[in-house]
Amino acid sequence: MYQIDEHIHLSLFTNSIETPTVNTKIFQSATARISGHEFTFRIIGLSHFISCRSLQFDEVLTCIPIGDESKRCIINIQSNAGIKTFTTNTKTHIIETRIWTKKHDTKRRKEFTNISHVFDGDAYTGITIKKNSYETIHTYPEFDKDVFTRTTIITRTQ
Repeated sequence: MYQIDEHIHLSLFTNSIETPTVNTKIFQSATARISGHEFTFRIIGLSHFISCRSLQFDEVLTCIPIGDESKRCIINIQSNAGIKTFTTNTKTHIIETRIWTKKHDTKRRKEFTNISHVFDGDAYTGITIKKNSYETIHTYPEFDKDVFTRTTIITRTQ
């Protein structure tokens, strides 16, 4: 069990030849094609880990820091700062990741159904996969907050 404080760490890795090492238990895993590329989705003991080798893109949302600090955004769960947006550029795609928090509501779980896992203390992580995007929810009942991400894959036009 990990010690969780009110900080969430969103790490976006690009141009990495190998997937970053995340040493934790994988609770659920799935693969799906988004915008013509195969993505691997994992719900891990720390939250989520999503990767796409063909775009050399990795997204890790965790309750503890992972990887290079310069590639990490720290979100305070208790903050009402609105939506934060991060853009990752590759030669062929623009990858836009948004993250925000809302007051905890257990009814939202049914909206995130492709893969999901219920953790101790009724915490929940769910991922919904769409044609050109994916969305995640991470519930933190102990803070009365839910954390959401939406990542959209946009193909560059020539």
